[in-house]
Amino acid sequence: MVLIHRESFDIVKNCSLEEEKDKYFECDEAIAPAISLLNRKGYRTTFCCSGHLYDDITDTLLIDEEEMPEEALYEAYPGIIKIGHTEDGFYRLTLRQNLSMQAYVTFAEDVELFSVPEGWRERGHTILHNFYWDESFEHPYAEKDLQEKDPYLFYRRRLEIMEALYDWAVSLPPRIQ
Repeated sequence: MVLIHRESFDIVKNCSLEEEKDKYFECDEAIAPAISLLNRKGYRTTFCCSGHLYDDITDTLLIDEEEMPEEALYEAYPGIIKIGHTEDGFYRLTLRQNLSMQAYVTFAEDVELFSVPEGWRERGHTILHNFYWDESFEHPYAEKDLQEKDPYLFYRRRLEIMEALYDWAVSLPPRIQ
């Protein structure tokens, strides 16, 4: 996790000055360069996630409602504490989150996008990318296998996806507000 300044969008690793902490927001390190650049260009973001290989007890996960019926959520995500719904058609899950094979960026409501990064798709004010390797929506390993036998497969795939997001952000013109 890193911090991004709310006005300059500079990225820092940590801020130990209590009076300065409100000037920053937390961001996954892998997605931070793209989020910083998008905001600097005027494409204001409100939420983002780069995907996670290991458990997180406090995270809230967004799942596309079109990809999974609600009754299947409890089997797919056994650590669910609560299920909510967003206006953009996502389940908002509060859970002990294990492996998250999805990256997303949610933009402020006044941001209109005319394209999306390669391999990403748009849903309302959110762009997202599932880390699936093909259209079967199957992962090459079970979660524990991926964590224990080949954790760097996850990181290599995430890096490819983050690079596509960053390249797209570079290609965008500055947004006139």
